[in-house]
Amino acid sequence: MGELMNIGSIMGKELLNLSDGTLLGKVCGVVLTPDCKVAGLKVRERKLMGSTTTVAFENVKSFGATITLHGVSNVMAPEIRTVLGKNVITADGNLLGRVEELAFDVETGTVEEIVIQGELMDTMLGGRGILSGDKLLSFGKDVVVAADNITAEDFQQPEEGFYGDWKAVDEVLHEIDGETASFDAIGAESAEEEKASRVESTIDGLTKTVEETI
Repeated sequence: MGELMNIGSIMGKELLNLSDGTLLGKVCGVVLTPDCKVAGLKVRERKLMGSTTTVAFENVKSFGATITLHGVSNVMAPEIRTVLGKNVITADGNLLGRVEELAFDVETGTVEEIVIQGELMDTMLGGRGILSGDKLLSFGKDVVVAADNITAEDFQQPEEGFYGDWKAVDEVLHEIDGETASFDAIGAESAEEEKASRVESTIDGLTKTVEETI
């Protein structure tokens, strides 16, 4: 297992495309394959009225203060999933809780562990526990499927130094959404001003034509 990276530590970071020096936007999440690997990074684009796009994981060169990319030309896998907030259910039908965080190998994208909050971990700090990636069967469309016969003994205490503030992910998302809303509002205001200017110019032109005719 190589170096681990968690979602909270990359949220809000800028992505730089090294092939043309373009800043694409900020990370606002990750998407995963059913076989428990990170398929790509969700990005809130910088452009006006920017939407959310996805950059393939294999395009990532380095996870630094700015995340650098070799390029953005690779095609994503056809089936990708989101995972934060989804319930985790064992193959024998027991609900473990919901996913709050995860950590993946920066070289391979393999999910090495997920952080689950639920009643089964009520003896741990904050009711959260780490479940190893080898206990996961798949990231489904609706739920995460874990192995049979999982008990409290299968969980480890999350390290606060690694995962940090549990509200960080939500706070960064709120900040990114706020920036996008402000940017969109400025863009909408500019569009209205341009529209008003065009109307005014049209009226001036018609007035001039009428005066010349008279």
